[in-house]
Amino acid sequence: MVNKRIEQIRTDALVAKSIHTKRLRVANAYKVTLSVLTIIVPVLFLAAQYWGKSTCVESIINIAASIGSVLLLCLSIYALIVAIEAKALKHTIGIKNNVYVASEALKLINEEDEGKLNWFYTYVAEMDVVDADSLSDVKAEEKQTAYREALMQLYPGDNTVACPICGASPFKYQKGGCQVCGNTPIERREPK
Repeated sequence: MVNKRIEQIRTDALVAKSIHTKRLRVANAYKVTLSVLTIIVPVLFLAAQYWGKSTCVESIINIAASIGSVLLLCLSIYALIVAIEAKALKHTIGIKNNVYVASEALKLINEEDEGKLNWFYTYVAEMDVVDADSLSDVKAEEKQTAYREALMQLYPGDNTVACPICGASPFKYQKGGCQVCGNTPIERREPK
């Protein structure tokens, strides 16, 4: 017998993993962009100042160099203020924890030993606190997208999975009004 609570925990873990993955991608993109700019901006401006020395464009190059330096400084300060490195680490750990929870949930989906299940529920409660802290600002649309992705991963190879609320398949997405997956409920779809 499939334990519905374990199935829901697995779904939630896959949703959180998806959101953590997207946020980690954004944090890493910012870090890479900042690193590239930190190297390229000074090199380009030094080269431009060298070739523009004693020409009519020297003052323009100096102004551009000053503006570029100020912008780079602002980006660096922003990265420090919002703690990009810490956020990236938090999301990396969140991905790892949620992959573990989803994997263990799949192993326990037919488990009937209350001792094992109680330990797992306690562990999941602790992980939920960590996720609540990391993902407190998730918008509804972001959650819905992650939920559809989680449904597709819930049972690998099973393309008959559907949202338990609206009955729509995440594989056939049509923007709609389901509060959980954002899909158009089956009964409201236009016939083709």
